Amino acid sequence: MPIAGTCNLTARVVAPDVRIATLVAAVDDGTTPATLVGTVSGARLDSFDLCTICSGLRVVLDGDDVTADLVGPVTVRESLDNPLRSASFALLGRRYSPVVTTTTWTRTPVEIFFRQGVPGQVGEHLELRGYVDSCSSSADGVYSIAVGDLGLCHVKAGVCLEYQPFAGKRRGQICREIAAAAGITATDVPEGALYRKPYQTAGGRVYELVAEVGEPEGWFWRTDNDGALVAYTAELVEAPAAPDHVWHLADLDAPPQISPPEDVPSTWIVRGSSAVYWESEGLRTEVSEVRIYAPYAPVGAVERQLSDGSRQPMSTSSVETERLVSLVREEATFRGELLIRRTTTESGWYNPAHGTLSTSAGGSLGGGPGPDGLYYITVYIDSSGRAVTRIVERFIETSREIEEPAYDTDGTLLAIETNIYRWHRRTQAVRHASSPDFTVHGAVIGDDNVSYRDCGDGRIEDYGRAERRVITHEYAASGAAQREIEETYGYYAPRSSVEPTSPYYVVYGGTGQIELTANWLRTGRRESRQYLDASGRLQGETEVTSAWYAHPMPQGEHDWGNNKRSNAAEESFRVTERRDRRYRARGPGSYEEETIREDGSRDREIRAGSPPLPRYRASAWTRLVQHAVEIIWDNEVLRDWFGSEARVLSNEHIQSDAEARAFLLRRIRRELAHEITLSRPETLARPGQTVHLIDPSQGIDARCLLVSREVTRQPSTGEATGRYVLLLPLL
Repeated sequence: MPIAGTCNLTARVVAPDVRIATLVAAVDDGTTPATLVGTVSGARLDSFDLCTICSGLRVVLDGDDVTADLVGPVTVRESLDNPLRSASFALLGRRYSPVVTTTTWTRTPVEIFFRQGVPGQVGEHLELRGYVDSCSSSADGVYSIAVGDLGLCHVKAGVCLEYQPFAGKRRGQICREIAAAAGITATDVPEGALYRKPYQTAGGRVYELVAEVGEPEGWFWRTDNDGALVAYTAELVEAPAAPDHVWHLADLDAPPQISPPEDVPSTWIVRGSSAVYWESEGLRTEVSEVRIYAPYAPVGAVERQLSDGSRQPMSTSSVETERLVSLVREEATFRGELLIRRTTTESGWYNPAHGTLSTSAGGSLGGGPGPDGLYYITVYIDSSGRAVTRIVERFIETSREIEEPAYDTDGTLLAIETNIYRWHRRTQAVRHASSPDFTVHGAVIGDDNVSYRDCGDGRIEDYGRAERRVITHEYAASGAAQREIEETYGYYAPRSSVEPTSPYYVVYGGTGQIELTANWLRTGRRESRQYLDASGRLQGETEVTSAWYAHPMPQGEHDWGNNKRSNAAEESFRVTERRDRRYRARGPGSYEEETIREDGSRDREIRAGSPPLPRYRASAWTRLVQHAVEIIWDNEVLRDWFGSEARVLSNEHIQSDAEARAFLLRRIRRELAHEITLSRPETLARPGQTVHLIDPSQGIDARCLLVSREVTRQPSTGEATGRYVLLLPLL
């Protein structure tokens, strides 16, 4: 039932002899104020705390009143540390024999009523409702019955539950759903803190599970007489608030027995873990460098080509010494565990390539002193014969690769874009295919006899973006990746025929291309489709590769230059290769990979391990980042009292330092306490309540926490006594 409103009810007794008071309170829902009126009676309290001549009981077994057959006392037990209340009694008579009836040894309903009151005002209340737990017999025909409360039928119930991280559930809701999974439909559990971590249990026992989940909240558990699972706290009520009960030495049957604490550890360690999503964490950057040193002499020019084509010897001083020859630097930025950006930079000794010839000079096209009417370019020639830009190579950046993944809101990898910067060339034609003479000004020929675009003063290499790769992933409804596409971009001029009747261009060296200069376009494509079985295992994949291509034909219709022919006049972007892969498990430690090519050829290879697994979508599980929580408490006084000892307390449901500290304080206060055991006439006191105990003979005048209660009633004499255990914390 939802809460409609809350209020505080207060009352006072106007005279010592008045035992009924009136409570009045206003409830305001924001629109219509309401008034609650009630009465408080002290009759039941008086039935225990005043002199009485009536104290009895009634026991009902499977609907039958068996009070007349009771032999000996009826005992009811209740403890903070046990979620089940229990009771025991004995019955006399053949009809209670386990051979004759099943009511004394199977889960048979039992009700125990206590009668109490002053003369003329005897009341009866239900002390315990539950089931028979076990039965034992004696030679004189007496059958001892052990009883548990209504929670007894759920003690062995197994629970299977799973929640993903950040499911939006609170501890109380998790406990209620654990109880519901065990068949407990009625609960009285506070909401508790928001639970951020994943939760899994497979076959766990219900009372153990709720105790673990609720312990960071300080919850204890019991089952009431209606079968509801109840969570409650047991904190010592501090002054100036009134205690629940005040007991004097005169109220006790005998002086209390005191057991001081023993072997309390001096060092306490509490461990748990917190949970966050990776996106809630700040960005972090990791930088790594690899430096390689070796004996090296930078390469210098040995000749200089002049504009008339002559070569002039040169002398460059370069001494071989121990120096840095390679530097690789990686800088990766993460959010949580997800890569946001990675930049890899490589540096080394390098001298950009330079052209040796040009199609034009001083506005003149062709007719130069060089071969085929080309013009010589002033350029340096190094010891390996390369035409280079500088006299001596320098230690410079030679490449830079920037990788940037893209994710959806759940952290699923959708795409990876990689841009590669390096020294690169762009081919450029020297003439139109329809002309036998040069028609292009400023084309530069490298030492490989291929014409290129002039990057400045005859240099044929430029540093900049040379390649772009984009990999995208597509996922099926099951969450498994079913398609991966990789596309490559760069500077490229599709090849073509060189026939005079064609509309194309000719590169120096005799090959044709569609465009005058290589431009930025898509150069390749690879598509992979994956096939899964019903269990999600990868059965195989089909890979299709596409590129610019024209099939060569020795007797082809079109001349492509350099003794090459084809039936196609130009390259087209088309499928160039198709291959299928199939995976079959061969045993516990190996699998077979079969590759089937487009021409029908097959390769089979046995590989160690398990077949490859498909990529799956991310989820809250993969976004989860957990951090350790650890609290250490060390006390010199305890070390002096009990010696040095450490105790580690681990609870996987602790989520923060604050919860760990509260958890630790409760544990220490329970253990670092005097245990006081006493007997007295039965009272209404229950575990978890505060008792102010006063015994001047032993110096006791303090508030104690009631942790267990054992009440015994004698039907024959009407005696009602209780054995109570209290804790007097020292901290």
